[in-house]
Amino acid sequence: MIARYGSIKGLVNLHRLVYELQSKGVLKTDFTFIKYSFGYYSKDLEELLSTLRRLELVKILKSSDGIEIVEVTEKGLRVLEAARGSKEGPVGYV
Repeated sequence: MIARYGSIKGLVNLHRLVYELQSKGVLKTDFTFIKYSFGYYSKDLEELLSTLRRLELVKILKSSDGIEIVEVTEKGLRVLEAARGSKEGPVGYV
């Protein structure tokens, strides 16, 4: 999903987007979300994001205003292309 948008500005925005897409059935995931005053948050999504960072498939940069920007790395794009080459289907994961 991040690759589709190029980058996503703000972790809160990422959580909100995944929540909305999952709720509408567009994104076939089973993250558990909790609503906070700032919006929806998923510990599951945060753990997946952390794993993707450790594997160097995504990176999180800080903009000049301190907002996190989530981007797919070159390695992440190669893995995504390899996965897409083996099957095309509904969107499964971030």
